[in-house]
Parts: sequence; structure tokens; C-alpha cells
Amino acid sequence: VTERGQRRGVGHGADARRILAAAAVLGRPAPAPVIASVAGVPASALDECHRSGVLVADGLAFRFRHELTRLAVEESVPAYEATELHRAALAVLEREGGDHGSLAHHAERAGDDTALLHHALAAAAEAAAVGANREAVELYRSALPLLGGLAPEERAAAHDGLAEALSLRDHWAEASDHWAESVAIRRELGDVE
Repeated sequence: VTERGQRRGVGHGADARRILAAAAVLGRPAPAPVIASVAGVPASALDECHRSGVLVADGLAFRFRHELTRLAVEESVPAYEATELHRAALAVLEREGGDHGSLAHHAERAGDDTALLHHALAAAAEAAAVGANREAVELYRSALPLLGGLAPEERAAAHDGLAEALSLRDHWAEASDHWAESVAIRRELGDVE
């Protein structure tokens, strides 16, 4: 726990400190009900954070006034509490229709490998579709250790996606390794083409 992060909560009640921790873990502007659901406290506790000026209204969402404050608060959240907040964020954002990239982040931080695999592969495909190949590569790489639980066709498709994103970033040697893995999987399936 950093001294700076501790100071951010000074003067706030327990529920307000939990709101700040949840907002910091969410990492982006969010509506009051979402922040409160992740925090597990009444949304009215957000008023205290808003009155103190730490959180500001951005339309219907709330965000930290300063990103450095958010980082300091996030850094000050104890490890177990952070894991629980990420687990809550994953559940709430899945219910609210959050984007796959955010969901993959929260799944990774919550230690939920099943959700990480699902959301990382979906986010990687979305990133690749819009030409965000660096992000696609990172997301595919985060899913690689978890591919063993997938059907062979899905594993091959993941290797194809990673190979394509790597090749578009001129990482030909690594792309070749993943294409070779995909070919090997498809040969085992009897896919001649």
C-alpha cells in the first residue's frame, strides 16, 4: 500500500473508500450503479467521493478527476481485495454487456481462466478486424497457455489469428511457428486442404 494511495482515501468513510477502489479497478468512466455493484456498497456512497472532488461526473458516468489519482488508488488496493473487485467487475460487466477487451483484463486479474480464454480470443478477433494488430497479438498471447481446453479446430483458428496478426506486424519467424502449429493440428484432424 503506497502512502500516496492511502492519502487518497483520507477523510472518506469505508463505503466511499470501497467506491474509490472499485472505480480505480474498473479503470474507466462508469455509471454509478456499475461502480456500486462492483464495490458491493450503496451507490449513495459515490456522493461522498464526488463532493470531495476525487470523482467527477462525465455525463452519466463517473471517473477520477486525475488519472494519477486513479493509479495511486489502484496501487493502494490490497492484492486480495483487488482480485475480488476484478471478479465483481467481470460479473457486472458481463451482465451489462461490457467489451471483450475489458472483460479479458478483469478475467485475467480475477484469475478466471475460462472467462479469460473466451474474452481474450473474442477481443483479439475484434482488434484484428479493425487493424489493431499489436493489441490482437497481446490478446492472443494471453490466451495461448489456455488453448488446451478448446476443440482442435478452435485451437487451430487461434494459432491462425495470432500468425496473421504477427505477420501484419512483420514478425515473420514467430508467425511461421503459429502457422506450423495450425497446420499440424489440421493434419491430425485429416484436413487435407
